[in-house]
Amino acid sequence: QQQRQFIHDSVHPQFNGHCHFISAETPQEIAASVDYEVDVLINNDAYPAKRAQFQDITTEEFTETLDNLTVFPFTLTRLVVDKMRNKNKGKIVFITSAIPFRPPRNYASYVIARAATNSMAQVLAQELAEHNIQVNAVAPNFIESPTYFPPDLINDPKAYAKIIKPIPLKRLGTPEEPAHFVEFLVSSKADYITGQVFPFAGGWV
Repeated sequence: QQQRQFIHDSVHPQFNGHCHFISAETPQEIAASVDYEVDVLINNDAYPAKRAQFQDITTEEFTETLDNLTVFPFTLTRLVVDKMRNKNKGKIVFITSAIPFRPPRNYASYVIARAATNSMAQVLAQELAEHNIQVNAVAPNFIESPTYFPPDLINDPKAYAKIIKPIPLKRLGTPEEPAHFVEFLVSSKADYITGQVFPFAGGWV
């Protein structure tokens, strides 16, 4: 929520228009109701990384993770791309995860879904470059978030010390820090940057 509000406050003034937040439940209905030009799409999807050995993951659990982290941004991006192609200009940013760069054991569903979305950004960048649409992914890890780092963990000194141990900068990032980078990527200053997956993890990658 905090990161979402910061992105709104930072990006919205650049384009002097509308800013919509679209939930995973009704992407088609909301996107179809947008009857004006779309300059920027930011896919910011969160879903808990559930711990389980590969052989213990059910097809339903795997599909649910993919639906939330890969299929939803795929669906929404398909609905928006034509509006950008028509005006020959646009910016798409996927906020994903750095986890696929250093995949841990027992999180196969989450790692696979995030890796797929990172690759989706790279493929789209190739396909949409001729339409002057830049597509990138910001891949954070170790960012303050109640989804991944609940308050009871952060407020426990021993637990927090364990969390930040592998981070060279020895702290969690704030939601505003990756949001600042997204603000740059959707600006005209990043018109020559496309097809990149940027790790944002305090030196962990």
